[in-house]
Amino acid sequence: MNESFNDLIDQENDNKVDWDEVVGKSPKYIEINKFQFFLVILILVFGFLVIQNSILGMWKDGDQ
Repeated sequence: MNESFNDLIDQENDNKVDWDEVVGKSPKYIEINKFQFFLVILILVFGFLVIQNSILGMWKDGDQ
């Protein structure tokens, strides 16, 4: 999974700036940022699902 995820990121970045040159950091630092970005997305999705569940739960309680 990690390899395919990195391939996807590389495809996305083909037309973008070379961040290694811009930031001046090592590729390992960039990899850590990709991982943190992935974690943030997971947390946001999870939080959205929890909020959606509580809203749907309130609607069900209101109907009864």
